[in-house]
Amino acid sequence: MLEKAAKYLGGTTRKAGGGWVWFPNNEHLRKAGVSTPPEKVLELMQAVAFPKGSADPQDLDLLRAFAFESEAVLQNLTQLEGFGVTPSKVRDPGDAEKLAPLLKSRGTGGDHQVLSEWIPSYCCDHPLDTCPTGRVLQVNGGTSKAMLACVKQAGVEVREGHSVAGLIMEGTRCVGVEVEANGQRHQLRAGGGVVFATGGFSWNKKLMGAAHGSTGISGTCAAPTCTGDFAEICEEQGIPLSAMDSAWFKQVVVPYRTDRTGVFFLSADSFLVVDRRGKRFASEKDLYQERGLQMLGDSKAERRYVFAVFDARAREKFAGPLKGLGGAIPWLDDDYNGFFKEQNQEALLHGKDAAELEEKIRAKLAEVAAKGDAPFELDPGFSAQLAATVASFNAYARDGRDPEFQRGERVAEWCYHVKRAPDNKFPNKTMMPLDQAGGLYCVIMGPGTLDTKGGPRISPRAAVLGADGQE
Repeated sequence: MLEKAAKYLGGTTRKAGGGWVWFPNNEHLRKAGVSTPPEKVLELMQAVAFPKGSADPQDLDLLRAFAFESEAVLQNLTQLEGFGVTPSKVRDPGDAEKLAPLLKSRGTGGDHQVLSEWIPSYCCDHPLDTCPTGRVLQVNGGTSKAMLACVKQAGVEVREGHSVAGLIMEGTRCVGVEVEANGQRHQLRAGGGVVFATGGFSWNKKLMGAAHGSTGISGTCAAPTCTGDFAEICEEQGIPLSAMDSAWFKQVVVPYRTDRTGVFFLSADSFLVVDRRGKRFASEKDLYQERGLQMLGDSKAERRYVFAVFDARAREKFAGPLKGLGGAIPWLDDDYNGFFKEQNQEALLHGKDAAELEEKIRAKLAEVAAKGDAPFELDPGFSAQLAATVASFNAYARDGRDPEFQRGERVAEWCYHVKRAPDNKFPNKTMMPLDQAGGLYCVIMGPGTLDTKGGPRISPRAAVLGADGQE
């Protein structure tokens, strides 16, 4: 039996369009002649997750379980009707030219012609990634849809409008749940076990405030039902919570609206991102988690908000989250018969030059602060510095090399960029000079979450651990 409070299944995975899964060993890699020892997978995962080497033993146990057991889990899933996976392919045929030398340098075995056609992992640039492609798999039809098909295939009864309000405990064992529906509460006892899949707590103001402060996060991409139900139930039971300040961080467009998706990839080429001084501070092609942490980890608070600046060409070619793969540039006013026109006008700023754009940004920041966000002001020399930054970036784009932040040099950055724009004839497909003849556009971005990571600790069997550390 599946009890769900939401009107639809899938939660944040469905809302975010989640169709990718990461399996370091899978049948497609084996057919291509590659199999990575689980010990090597664990070594890579530990290095990526804990770069400073300070891994908690319990976290290591979970990583070890995934490294050793994930392939068998995937095999079980793909035996079910309706759950199929295929390796995600590179977005641009030319990307294979970037992947071939990477595969060779890592000593990856197997058929390199096949492997170079598959999109790399986010961590492909890490030296311990001995198989940088073929691990990112596309779930046919989307992850949520496929999982729902499996649930129905198994004959599971799905009950909508039922929210879990508490646990039925026998000693330290959970044997059922208390469910609220239609204003009434009733008990359900489990024959085998109880599995919680309630998401994070990005929509719980109390928990988010405790974890990130009242003005630390501008918005979220999480489904509205991610209200921390299970975290609060655990608190009631005295079950300790951990990593409550952790999340899949990203960026959101400001002013934040629930009907606007978060910013996954900044997929334009003739654009840059600056802080309150008007200066670039990182490669705009960094992955979304990295970009979110760059904002939240800024001790000088120069990046409480950051500013994506682009030209009229980028506004046209990369408009809309779908065309821009979750990008920040709003839809065109006439897209979808003008359905998004209101939110576009709210978020999109335009000035004939850097000075006029500065005026528009200052006015929008004041508007946002008036609605409750912390005040944030541009540096007095913002427009002059922005003009200088654009001039430097344009020179980098013409040269094809970014000496400040190496934009597009990492294989992951290159391959997760969209296809090369037909009119971009410059050496680096991720960069193109901004044409200021049509003025400059801007979208303000704040730090956000895809969803939170915190909650009760679990064992490698995915059983919740009590205060004594036992299942």
